[in-house]
Amino acid sequence: MESVKEKPMEQSTRDRASKAAAIFLWVVVVAALGYGVTRTAIQAAALFTG
Repeated sequence: MESVKEKPMEQSTRDRASKAAAIFLWVVVVAALGYGVTRTAIQAAALFTG
């Protein structure tokens, strides 16, 4: 069975879409980490300030 070769245009579009998805997921992860660190810092400050 022969493999079907993709057209260069389809490959470029797929690469662009996967890169956009990777960047989006990276932004989500960084935002979640920032949220967690900020929330933890606020809770820690509340412990020490009474």
